[in-house]
Amino acid sequence: MKQGLFLFLALMSFPAYSNELSITSVNQYTCKKSDSGVKNYFYYIERYAPQAVQFDGLFLCHDVSQYGRNDSVLFPRLETRQAVFSFWDSHDDRFFDIDQNGKMDVDDKINELIVNYGGEPLLSSLFFKSQMPGSAENYVIAGNGPSFYGLGWLMKPFVRT
Repeated sequence: MKQGLFLFLALMSFPAYSNELSITSVNQYTCKKSDSGVKNYFYYIERYAPQAVQFDGLFLCHDVSQYGRNDSVLFPRLETRQAVFSFWDSHDDRFFDIDQNGKMDVDDKINELIVNYGGEPLLSSLFFKSQMPGSAENYVIAGNGPSFYGLGWLMKPFVRT
């Protein structure tokens, strides 16, 4: 219980470190197999918008009736939903190991705060990289499933044991 209190206090104090961790929104879009109507869902963040998918007659990610068979990055993806998830931004420099001690700087700072409150430092990171199917183009080219991309960072769930 004491360790959980220190972790809570450390996380609540974290914005005082400089500013809050950056958050990025993840968008979802759909691609359909034209022969079966089966839908596949893919995810992206704005800075990495989806690429056009080469038309193979079976896998469609844009409205063919409105834009024609050949896809373009300018065409909206099918069934796009904005901000279906929010992750901590992987470009926030605190998720890097700038001091080169083998741990992300965000973990260093959290551990520093935990120790300052009298707790024991954590042995592992509180964060893990998300893994989401992120590229319909790779799905079509590879033919065996989507590539998974880390679109941001998530905090590991922790429970009192």
